[in-house]
Amino acid sequence: MLGTQERQTYLELLRPPDGFQFDRAIGSTYSLDLMALLVLPLSCAGFELDDAGEAVRDPVALLEALRRYASRITVFCQQGQIHVPSANHLLFSYLEPMVVEARAPHPEGSFHAKTWLLRFVRPEKKTVHYRFLCLSRNLTFAHSWDTVFSVEGELTQRKLAFRRMNPLGDFFAALPSLAVRPLSKDQAKFVGQMQREIRRTRFKLAPPFEDEELRFWPLGIPGHHKSPFQGRMDRIMIISPFLSDAFLESMSKSESSDVLISRSDSLQRVTPQTLERFEEVFVVDESATDVASSPPGTDAVKDEKPSDVVSEASSADRNEVGEDADDHTDGFRHPAGETEEAVIDTEGLHTKLYLAKAGWKARLWTGSANATVAALPSLGGKRGSQWGRNVEFLVELQGRWSQLGIDTFLEGSDGRAGFRDFLRPFTPGAPPSEEEQLRMELQDQLKKIRFQLLQAKMHLKVSPGDADDQFSLKLVIKKPWPNLGSCEIRTWPVTQRPESARFLEHEALQTGLTFPTLLCASLTSFIAFELIGKEQGIESRLRFVLNLPLKGLPADRDNQILRAVLVDQDRFLRLLLLLLAEERDPGSGIQISVKPPSDGGKGTIRLSQDSIPLLEELVRALARAPEKIERIQKLVAELKETSEGCALLPDGFDEVWKPIERAWRERIR
Repeated sequence: MLGTQERQTYLELLRPPDGFQFDRAIGSTYSLDLMALLVLPLSCAGFELDDAGEAVRDPVALLEALRRYASRITVFCQQGQIHVPSANHLLFSYLEPMVVEARAPHPEGSFHAKTWLLRFVRPEKKTVHYRFLCLSRNLTFAHSWDTVFSVEGELTQRKLAFRRMNPLGDFFAALPSLAVRPLSKDQAKFVGQMQREIRRTRFKLAPPFEDEELRFWPLGIPGHHKSPFQGRMDRIMIISPFLSDAFLESMSKSESSDVLISRSDSLQRVTPQTLERFEEVFVVDESATDVASSPPGTDAVKDEKPSDVVSEASSADRNEVGEDADDHTDGFRHPAGETEEAVIDTEGLHTKLYLAKAGWKARLWTGSANATVAALPSLGGKRGSQWGRNVEFLVELQGRWSQLGIDTFLEGSDGRAGFRDFLRPFTPGAPPSEEEQLRMELQDQLKKIRFQLLQAKMHLKVSPGDADDQFSLKLVIKKPWPNLGSCEIRTWPVTQRPESARFLEHEALQTGLTFPTLLCASLTSFIAFELIGKEQGIESRLRFVLNLPLKGLPADRDNQILRAVLVDQDRFLRLLLLLLAEERDPGSGIQISVKPPSDGGKGTIRLSQDSIPLLEELVRALARAPEKIERIQKLVAELKETSEGCALLPDGFDEVWKPIERAWRERIR
């Protein structure tokens, strides 16, 4: 965790352990990239994913993973912080039930926690295995320095909870109450089940951390308002991209050799008197940014050339919203707990890590909470309105100071590089120019308008269009209407190109705004908004996506998307083989991977054999995994509902399939 040469890929952390199958997952994030969420089920399925860009280019792999796992994944994110995707994709519609927008209980707080709780099962042994992740990273493709804490263990048979697991269970139990709209019955059921089970799961830590000292710190939810930093702290190192004077003053002792590591723009806002309390103040050297680059292929996701279900967005329409905006200054308040994110760089330092000396022990905290009064409760126990108003999550670990101390972290040990190699001393720069100040003020105005827009009750309504295969999508905004002032608002469905955007004017606030002539497969509850502010020749934009209630959706929309992806018999056969592929089972005749082709050609799913005996694989599935036959039966039934779908079935397919289907029905009967 503290090794600068060690790397973990976000998607790898979601893979099932050997011998287990993915069952359910609950995630939380502040900001959310829909393209990142689109490829996430591939990892849950256990597919080999070397290149995320390849996955986006191959919609058949995405379709199978989404159809299998979308209903089992729930992701809570801050309302108004879904990024406008860089390309429109029909499969975004499969993400709609996965995404739950949330708000902090405090009216000026942010939902800022970044966690995953994953449930895996081994059916033959009736074993349930849990993995918990606590991250400083949002669910995006940002290139940044981040930390992740990962721990796992098996569900025990005991009836009473482990005491130290209760805060973790409390956090997930509180999530439904933070949702903007009620969860579905299925989501509520499994959130309830997982929060109860995690309390009876035994986690064990690997050295050098001490197992009995593991502590979970949910913050900002009912019953959890104490500071995690109580107790002995002789010396402390703080790593945080955002800072506030009041919090730093409460943590640092002027007589101690404390260390502060942050971003130049954040340190620039801190008073010199506060910085003088620290013996050393660092920023990450710009030359080290490349070291923290994202996993291979994530650049390709952002700048992907379109397939037949993906269209590329222009560079002018890429998201400009910052990665991680919460209150990081004192005395400068904004709605929804935000501040002047301007265009926060998605590279560089994004880690939130606190390391303290307590005698011969080291205490370490990591997670989502910045070193700000918005993120963390007062160390002195004050319950002021501005302290700890965000929903956050930290994990506390302990170990020997000789192994985990500040000097070891900075200087390295056993031939391993220390973090100091990537740092340089902070040097104050010039204050913001008038133009920069004006731009920040414009951003502040746009965020206030967004906050008003989030308070308005909005929903979408689908109506038949002029042609049989066309529909209109109407955005209805009920009071209170936002006061737009001189701001302009453009809006469009994320399954459409931004060029189709329409301006949301005062008349539309009263009568609604209609997007006509949409195909059924393009109907979606994800609506993109772009706020545009102009003043004194300066222009500022703020983009975000909302997941809105959708009324009147045709029952066959998902079937239409299915046929839009399966454009020919070759794609149907590839989807069929994906359905038959064993999840990480070397005994299967089909091994699936998504990798760049060696000849540099277009990416595709490749099979381990040039030709697969379809009947043999169907018989294998019937004997070993009849649930796969059930999924194939559902797919074939959907396709046979229309003549276009029937045309996707290869000649002679029924001769192979019908005997298998009859045997499957006899078996389940």
